[in-house]
Amino acid sequence: LERGKASTSSTHISNIEEVKSLLKRNSRKLKFVSIDASLIKIKDLVSVMQRAKIVVGIHGGQMANIVFAQADKNTSIIEVAGRQTYWKSYYYNGMSSNFDYHLVPRLCKSRGAMLHPNGADLKFKKCSSNIFVSIDDFNLALNKALEF
Repeated sequence: LERGKASTSSTHISNIEEVKSLLKRNSRKLKFVSIDASLIKIKDLVSVMQRAKIVVGIHGGQMANIVFAQADKNTSIIEVAGRQTYWKSYYYNGMSSNFDYHLVPRLCKSRGAMLHPNGADLKFKKCSSNIFVSIDDFNLALNKALEF
């Protein structure tokens, strides 16, 4: 689940192409589909989500679309989240309790240090162009999801 270019969110991932590349390379026989849920018809969105083996998304409203995924099909959810990783993502962790659920940190580099950006970091633009997904953590979650 991808955030579209029209999104007003300040939490775009700077290495999203690296994440997509990793998904394409490691998905074996699975078909990789990138969707912006705000741009497709609801029936098409439901169809994609019902067939999904692995759903990857950045913490936010589009992750609510996991309600259309099929828990009985061994679907895995990989959520990329920032400060929520300190106490787990209480929204989608709960919604995905019937799925194989993985939380991957969204990090930023500020003054040479890697950190979980909080609201103030984002508001004061400390992390505005340095938000990224930890590829090592993402790869670990993806490998676990592929085993499920």
